[in-house]
Parts: sequence; structure tokens; C-alpha cells
Amino acid sequence: MIYKVKRKIKKRITWLNENKRKLLFFSLSLGLLITLTCLYLYKCKRDNEKIENIKKILLKDPTNIEKCIELGDLFYKKVINPTDEKDLIRYTDETIKYYRKAIALDKEELIDPIIFSRLGIAYFKKSRELNGSYYYVEAIQNLEEAINRGYNNYETYLYLGHVYFKNDIFDKAILNYENALKMKSNDSNILFNIAWTYKSKGDYRKAMEKFNQVLEQRNLSPKIRLNTHLGLGEVFYYLNSNEETLKHCQKVLDIDKNSIKGRYWLGKVYLRMGKFKKAKEEWKKIFKLNPTDLKSKK
Repeated sequence: MIYKVKRKIKKRITWLNENKRKLLFFSLSLGLLITLTCLYLYKCKRDNEKIENIKKILLKDPTNIEKCIELGDLFYKKVINPTDEKDLIRYTDETIKYYRKAIALDKEELIDPIIFSRLGIAYFKKSRELNGSYYYVEAIQNLEEAINRGYNNYETYLYLGHVYFKNDIFDKAILNYENALKMKSNDSNILFNIAWTYKSKGDYRKAMEKFNQVLEQRNLSPKIRLNTHLGLGEVFYYLNSNEETLKHCQKVLDIDKNSIKGRYWLGKVYLRMGKFKKAKEEWKKIFKLNPTDLKSKK
């Protein structure tokens, strides 16, 4: 009995010695996570207190432009980094409300053009959440106003590209994405947006060129890599290159075996090649992953 206990203790000590680095790393990571969470919660609390204090000031002095902007900035931070998606519309509405009030009060037009950029981004996010086109018009007007007033920032051009893309105005989307890329060269996300817009436009040769440029970038995120291969798979499908379509769809599935879009395009190319059994197998997998997918069911 004593021998068994000693052996168990010895095994435990051996295990601890072998895994002490992992345990130390885990402890440090957990400590860092707790610290960052506490700091974040403290910052949120402090920001909420600031919001309430500024609102009180504006009740007494509703024409205070600086406080309107400050309040808009605080809500804008919540729009860009929302803690809860369900609060995004509320934060967006508050951002729009106070920025618009500041602009209306600015009779001498001295307001920083960054406010127009942020207002445009807020309108874009509101439109995307509500799936409505009305606020896209407001987004375009404010983003272009920021540029006209001299605020040449890559983010302004990027969101202007997003707005035009959402409205199927592909040439203007590409133009603005390219302007953003000039300011932030070799940004894989911007380059990917250019490639995807060319694909959506139907310019498959240009899309192929741009997607390949994305793959040449260093330190690509798995998401960008997956979507780039997905885009290339779709491009080659429309260019009637079955083997290339198969190759890129397989690369998508190498990254994420549960990619519904990857299996969808794989099924389509198998169908065109006359490999009906394989096509059916892929679509059965889609239906298994997503039973509500009507295309795979048919």
C-alpha cells in the first residue's frame, strides 16, 4: 500500500516537472486575461460615468459644441468596439445624434473633418445592421465631406469603398479601396476587398490577379486565406477551369472542413464534370452541417 502511494506521488512529481513550463504559461496567461478584463471593465465604467456627466452639462448648456463632440466620441468608441452586438444600434444612434448636433451648431464650419468621417462610418454600420439602403446615402455624404475637407485617412476611403460595394457601385468601390491601399500599402484586408469587388463585378481575370497578390502577403490570417481560396475557386469555376476550382475548394476545406461555401462550390464543379455521386455527397454534407440549407436539400 505504501509502495503504491509512493509510486503515485513520484508520478505526480514527474508530471509536474515535465509540464511546469506549460503550467507557468497557463498561469501567466490567465493572470494577464484577468488583469485585462478588469482594466476593460474599469474603463467601461469610467466612460459611462463620463457620458452621464457630459449629458448633465448639456442639459444646462445645450449649445456646447465641444461637449457634443466629446459625447459623440465616447459613443463612437462603443460602436467600433461593441461589448454586445444588440447595443450596437443604440450606440450608433447616440453617435449620430451628438455628431449631427455638433455639426449643426458649428456655424463657422471649424469642426474637425474627422467628425464627418466617423459620422459616415456610424451611418454605414447602422445600414448594415438594419439591411437598409437609406443610411448608405448618409454614409456616402459624410465620408465624402470628410475627404473634401481634407481628411485623407485610409479608414475613410475603406468605408467609402464598403458603402459603394454594398450598393453594387463596383468601380467607385475599387477606386476608394485603391486609395486606402495607397495609404496602407500591403494591407491584405484592403487588397482582398479589391479582389472580391472585381469578382463581384464579373472581371474574373482581374480578380484572379488580385487574389493571387493577397496570397503573396505575409502573415495572412486563416480567415483571409480561406476566403481568398474560396474567391479563386469561384473565379476559376466561371472561367471553366475545373481542376483549378477543385484545387482551391480543397484548400478551403483544408483550412475549415466545415466550410459550407467550400463544399457548395466543390459540389457545383463535380456536377459540371458529370461526377454526380461526388456532387451529391458534398451537398449531403452541407445539409448535415446546415439542415435549413434549401439549395443542398434540392
